[in-house]
Amino acid sequence: GHGGKDPGAVSSNNVLEKDITLLIAKELQRTLRDTEGYQAVLIRNDDSTVSLNDRYQNARKYGADAFVSIHADGFRLASVKGASVFIWSEESSSSVARNLSDKERRRIQAQIKNIKSYDFNEDAARDLYPNTYKKKVDQSKILGTKILDQLKRDPYTKIHKQNVEYADFRVLKSVDIPSVLVESGFITNPEDAKRLKTKAGRRMIARSIFLGIHNYFREMPVSGSLLEDYSNYLNYQIQPGDVLSEIAIRFGVTVESINKINNIENKSIYPGQVIKINI
Repeated sequence: GHGGKDPGAVSSNNVLEKDITLLIAKELQRTLRDTEGYQAVLIRNDDSTVSLNDRYQNARKYGADAFVSIHADGFRLASVKGASVFIWSEESSSSVARNLSDKERRRIQAQIKNIKSYDFNEDAARDLYPNTYKKKVDQSKILGTKILDQLKRDPYTKIHKQNVEYADFRVLKSVDIPSVLVESGFITNPEDAKRLKTKAGRRMIARSIFLGIHNYFREMPVSGSLLEDYSNYLNYQIQPGDVLSEIAIRFGVTVESINKINNIENKSIYPGQVIKINI
């Protein structure tokens, strides 16, 4: 989320939402990139400005099977903290979701006017293809729930809302792509800001999103994909600088389980080597 001239939320010590979200996204991209069966595309890979319309329209251009928007929100009360997961709806599910929706609407009025005549109109498509849209909403709820379930298992991440929330976020409006927005925490809360400033804290958010995505595609596999006939093992390719302890953290498993499955205890690993991860 955010980027370029749009910093997003700002903490009391000038931690910017746009920086935190990009670091989390790159951590998630790395795991997906090096895991067989997945391909990750970043809507932005640097500090650039990308409009909300371009975000979901680019997801369509890339043929995305799922869309995840990563954020770290702010609030006027420093006591508000914790992660949440949202899917799109015209009606907000809580006062917090309503406030976020209202803030979003004010921010995007100019961008809505910039939709070109040749762009695919997601708003009109909801009325033209109601069954397709209902399927997308149902799939988004499953994806959001899978990610939220993993966030709840993270001992370092507090949860702001225990159920998937609904809000009018334009970035989630693709009529047929399961789409969720993950609030990794409130950077206006000192505890959340401290967690998200660390690589370890951001890695745990990325891990929860990855495992949620993986569990979603286990339940809703794309036709012809590796997960259509999943055997409980993922193939991960070792990258330069990788160590087993960090790989184990990235996938939420133990070093011992990796050693046992791959018969590599007391052996060196090397870049390009493919190991199995049992999740």
